[in-house]
Amino acid sequence: MARTSWGAAWVEQLVLGNTFDGPELARGRGLAARGGVVDVSIEPAAVAATVRGRAAADRRVRIGFRRLSDEQWSTVRSVVARSSRTVASMLDGDLPTELHDQLVDVGCTLLPGVRDVSIDCSCGNLAESCVHAAAACCHLAGELDRDPVLLVTLRGGDRSEILAGLVPTGAAGRRRGGGGGAQRMSAIGGRGPDPGVPAAAAWKRRPADLPVDFGRRRLPDGPRSGVVAPPADLGFDAVGLERLVADAAARAASCLDASDPVAESGLDLDGGVDAVRRCAAGRLGASTVAEVLGCDRSSVDGLVDAWRHAGSAGVEVLTRPRRMSDSELALLADVIEDDVRSRSTGAVIGGGRQVRRSTDGSWVLLAGDAEGGLRVIDVASCPGDLDL
Repeated sequence: MARTSWGAAWVEQLVLGNTFDGPELARGRGLAARGGVVDVSIEPAAVAATVRGRAAADRRVRIGFRRLSDEQWSTVRSVVARSSRTVASMLDGDLPTELHDQLVDVGCTLLPGVRDVSIDCSCGNLAESCVHAAAACCHLAGELDRDPVLLVTLRGGDRSEILAGLVPTGAAGRRRGGGGGAQRMSAIGGRGPDPGVPAAAAWKRRPADLPVDFGRRRLPDGPRSGVVAPPADLGFDAVGLERLVADAAARAASCLDASDPVAESGLDLDGGVDAVRRCAAGRLGASTVAEVLGCDRSSVDGLVDAWRHAGSAGVEVLTRPRRMSDSELALLADVIEDDVRSRSTGAVIGGGRQVRRSTDGSWVLLAGDAEGGLRVIDVASCPGDLDL
């Protein structure tokens, strides 16, 4: 998997340290080459990835790295600053090959050795006999090929802070003389001024056609979220952020898919209803939702079923039912030949069924379940369209 000196050096450390048995490393390299390593998240001093084999269940691998001390980071900055070529290379996303030897000469290194790495896999095998861990490590070699400065993150450093410290004050982003304001830079390669596009011309453009399977297709080499650890004071970690990114992408695809009957962006949902939505999509555990809502697991199952039948309206009428107004009862009575009895939760009709109305105007039909509760069986924008 490694094609550059840094990727090759990482693999060499694994070999020299006997981190993996020879056959496992070879199998892991093949698994990574076939695209078996997915959902990769990289944060300071840690990498997590899902490894998909041909037959076995997916496994989650986590690779931890020893962080450099403040003193060691000072040494790294000092060595880098000695060479304008090294500074320019790092700002351009590369690391000169001689930097490793220069750091070793002063008793420091960015490249992690075998004692700087800890590896865990959900399969439970020791690292040396784990093909999943080997695949994740080989995939990481490919990441280092594409982005050698990633070593800064792997050793626990703040990449943006390190790179910002290499730029002389006023050397980037300052205003040009003559009062012309800051120059706009092109988003492609960051080279040259960006002329922009007139709003009228952009508005008249024909939108590009969407891929047929945009909601289900996965590109062979991505896309990846590139999630890094958020600031600690935000209250969530990189794993949680990664899940939110994946959920946002899935919601966007669902909203573009006209065949999805209950597609909702989720942006206007409260925390509890959104938790049910994520659980119904398989992106949040039922036990977590039960904790958020303060209910038991069976109640969560009912809410998830309601979401799948009627979206947020189904969840709302189960958790926050209300009494119907006289005008709503009259509308319902016009389409039902049986008696309509008002209740504090909605209206009771024949067969022990209930009709409730959500705040968005949806009419929801419910029927009794085996446990003596109610389940959502239909939803419509007007009572006459309900399957009564």
